[in-house]
Amino acid sequence: ALAVQKADIQGVSPYIIGPTALAFSREDAILPAKILLEFAKEYNKRPYIKCGLVDGQVFDAEQVIQLSKLPGKEQLLAQVFAGLKSPITGFVCALSGILSKFVRTVDAIREAREEATE
Repeated sequence: ALAVQKADIQGVSPYIIGPTALAFSREDAILPAKILLEFAKEYNKRPYIKCGLVDGQVFDAEQVIQLSKLPGKEQLLAQVFAGLKSPITGFVCALSGILSKFVRTVDAIREAREEATE
């Protein structure tokens, strides 16, 4: 509790009663919750989740559980890039199909002219 007071973290003090451990990540805000909840599943729901703090906002235990079900940062970035790539890939495929038809048409015209001149 003293560390929370000295760090001037608001809203967490009511949750820090009895033995308490903190877990954090600078890379992915949801990752500690995912790891702790997976560990808790394996060891009969211990440790207990009391609260979470993400970007200065305090979440109760149920909200932390819900946050842990969200995709991680890397997975979200992969989904965003896949979403951005999809329309471009579709456009390239469509353009390729149009060019392919054009080439076949020009080739058919060339063959027809060659047959006509023979």
